This record gives sequence, C-alpha cells and structure tokens, in this order.
Amino acid sequence: MGGGEPSKLTDLKEDVTDVVWAPDGTRIAYEQDGDLWVMNVDGSRKIRITSGFWSDRLPRWRPIL
Repeated sequence: MGGGEPSKLTDLKEDVTDVVWAPDGTRIAYEQDGDLWVMNVDGSRKIRITSGFWSDRLPRWRPIL
C-alpha cells in the first residue's frame, strides 16, 4: 500500500461496482454482475462469494464472531 502507479485489476469486460477495501488493507470486496467477489489487493486470488442475486449488493467487512 502507499504511493506508486495505479494498476488495473480487472478486465474491461467486467462490470465492477461497490468496491470496498478490507480493514487490514489486504483484500478488496466488490460487486460484479450481481455477484459478490473478494480478491487480494494485487488482483490475484479472485473468489466469488455468491452466485446470483445477493441481499443488498453493498459489500462490507465485519469481524468474524
């Protein structure tokens, strides 16, 4: 994290919205085409969390209880 040149993390074909950084700065959650995804800040290890419609389409981080 910090300064430097910005890097593109997704394809032009992807419709990515509602991007939210993890509190520890290691991951990014985002909405893409109705699904919730998480990836590392360098764009690696993209994981789809939901398949199809999910509740409010606003990704947010919370502690694991």
